[in-house]
Amino acid sequence: MVSQRIFTLTSRGVFSVWDLKTFDITYSKDFQKSAKFLRAFRHTNKVMLVFEREICVINSDDKLGTFDELVDYRLMINTITFAMLNHNEKLLGVATTSASTPEVTLYQTDNGFIKLK
Repeated sequence: MVSQRIFTLTSRGVFSVWDLKTFDITYSKDFQKSAKFLRAFRHTNKVMLVFEREICVINSDDKLGTFDELVDYRLMINTITFAMLNHNEKLLGVATTSASTPEVTLYQTDNGFIKLK
């Protein structure tokens, strides 16, 4: 997908959408929590925001200019160290730690995050 915008997420949890033609912020939301990173989906208009203990996904509508949090794509889990979508965005791998024990969990991404293993 060719996009005319860029997404940013500050370490303090401020998510912003910038228009690349005008360099204006077209949307901004302060989640007020410690953020790790974001990942833009390549095949759909979604953005995954990764916080210290939570993952949420925002659906963006280019035509309407709306940004809605998708409830089915919300995970509340242990301390997240890394999260990555596979090449076709059908699986999400999440690395977490709990009392210094690392763990990797796989989730299916069709219509929300569903734990596989």
